[in-house]
Amino acid sequence: MPEFKAVLFDLDNTLVDFYKLKGKCIGAAANAMVRAGLKKKPMQVIKELWDLYYEIGWEHQNVFQEYFQRHYGEVDWRIVAKGVYAYRRVKYEHSRSYPSTKHVLRKLRRKGIRIAIVTDADRVNAWMRLVEIGLADEFEFVVSAPCDTGKKKPDPAPFEFALKKLGLPASEVLFVGDSVSKDVAGAKAAGMKAAVALYGRTVKPVAGADYEFAELKEVLDVVL
Repeated sequence: MPEFKAVLFDLDNTLVDFYKLKGKCIGAAANAMVRAGLKKKPMQVIKELWDLYYEIGWEHQNVFQEYFQRHYGEVDWRIVAKGVYAYRRVKYEHSRSYPSTKHVLRKLRRKGIRIAIVTDADRVNAWMRLVEIGLADEFEFVVSAPCDTGKKKPDPAPFEFALKKLGLPASEVLFVGDSVSKDVAGAKAAGMKAAVALYGRTVKPVAGADYEFAELKEVLDVVL
């Protein structure tokens, strides 16, 4: 078994159930906008918002304005404000890491394993999510792929950037992420071993991963 000196983690759907949280936020926003006067059924609005997020990106900050422009040709700012408020309220109330995440991270650190994050999220969004789930002080650093390298996974550049910050050879670093096509492929292109987080909505069978984790705590069996 390789002797790992560091573990790099993806953020969304690896440390935090971002998809589930996004669904709650979108549902709250849709219901709030319908109550505020939007002449559609909530389920229709939810579907249309999901479609828009998939099209223009999950990190897009002006989705509700874009939604109104596309469907109505102009923005009703009163209704948008109600939707944004409901979205943010649910986001702040329900942001959680996966069970045992903090315990796993702290045990790795106590054993001298260095831990950091490589994410496709913009820097401010990544740090905000870490603050919201209470993990902002657990990591040595966060690599925001688009901000730090101008590339996104599976391009090896973000992973190589993290290796440079660690000052470690790729053979001594394990990457854990939920996406085989982005996380596993990118990490292995940079020379690392890679584990796929099956709990992060990854559908089996998977191919290419060195390890498969049904729960985050299984990283301890591999690294310690």
